[in-house]
Amino acid sequence: TLSKFGQYVFSIQTFDDLAARYMGVKDDDKYADLQRKFYYYCAIITTKFSGLRMPDPDMSSVGAMYAKTFHKIVEQGKEYPETQTIRLEKLIEDDNMSAFKKEEMGQKLHVYSKFTDPIELTYDDHKAFIMLWGSQLLLFVLFIIMALDLLAGRRSEEEKKDEQETENEETKNDDDKKEE
Repeated sequence: TLSKFGQYVFSIQTFDDLAARYMGVKDDDKYADLQRKFYYYCAIITTKFSGLRMPDPDMSSVGAMYAKTFHKIVEQGKEYPETQTIRLEKLIEDDNMSAFKKEEMGQKLHVYSKFTDPIELTYDDHKAFIMLWGSQLLLFVLFIIMALDLLAGRRSEEEKKDEQETENEETKNDDDKKEE
């Protein structure tokens, strides 16, 4: 789901959910690093394929902001969105900044807010997330299997042609020897 706030501030539900999941991972969980990496890579994959689903360049750039924020959190820690929010709020107060730049910073603030104040996820949200990513993973695996099958099928056809050509050459050679 896509929501538009103000003139240029967008929110993408998929990324909001990923941010909530990422920030909701408890540090004392023994699988915390694995969970965070999973959500990080989900965001990266979603960003890479968002250009196919969202031809609007504004949406692709918003997805890239979410992905960049995930990347910076991985590099610099979970405090990154909070420190950037404080920094941007001070910059926005500057009257010399253009309206466009303020809108851009407003979008960044909105993205950071999804990490600093993540949405509450329900059981149904978790269930839908698992179903979505499970089905996408299944489709990806099926695509790989089909591609391998097609390649194997082509090889089989090529091998059959090669075998027939070899047999034809052997038959021709045998015929030539018989004639001699």
